[in-house]
Amino acid sequence: MWKIDWKTTNRADIRTFRKLLLLSEMVGANLRTVSMGSQNKRDKTLYSLTAINGKLYANLKGLTMYQGERVAWYMLAMGQDIDLHTVHFHAESFLYRNGESYRADVVDLFPGTFEVVEMVASNPGTWLLHCHVADHVHAGMETLFTVLSQREHLSIITTITNEIGKAVSRDFREDNVRMLGMQVPVKDIEMLASVLIATGVVLLLIVLVLGGVVWYQHRQKKLRRNRRSILDDSFKLLSLKN
Repeated sequence: MWKIDWKTTNRADIRTFRKLLLLSEMVGANLRTVSMGSQNKRDKTLYSLTAINGKLYANLKGLTMYQGERVAWYMLAMGQDIDLHTVHFHAESFLYRNGESYRADVVDLFPGTFEVVEMVASNPGTWLLHCHVADHVHAGMETLFTVLSQREHLSIITTITNEIGKAVSRDFREDNVRMLGMQVPVKDIEMLASVLIATGVVLLLIVLVLGGVVWYQHRQKKLRRNRRSILDDSFKLLSLKN
């Protein structure tokens, strides 16, 4: 089974897809979607082992990038000694390092081995990603990844921006303004502002009063200390005269 997820890396210029190829028993809905028919036990085992993220064929979603983006794929293969995978990316090539850097579109993975490849997505479209072992690809070890063109990428950003703008304008049309995480009617803004100002003034007065009390206590303590010092000096002078 291949497991794919993605995360942000420490490098600002590269996005990471982590593809973990795990050969293990697959259970649940995916097995129920595959008709075993009269196939033998070996074929059933093959079906249960050849999936990507527990998904057969093109049911894995979310492998989307945009043209010119640098992405990294982390790949790990596990299984028996016969479970060799040849990971093939259609329409794209990548760099991998084995002493030196090589450019290819297929990478071999033996059980228990790990590979990292870096790709610069360059061909817009939806492309096939699969294992080139015939039995594996026939059993469903394949999925799709999508490269969005720069125009599509800008279109998505523009659409999101427009939707945000529509939401803001809709709030204004509905005579609502978002303040302090709440939708406040425009007619109540003046009253709310007055309440906030009054609250601020009250808090300021409280701070000033507390500051005055602290200052007064400190001054009284200092005066008492000075009086005590004067009395001590007076007693010392009297004792010396006697």
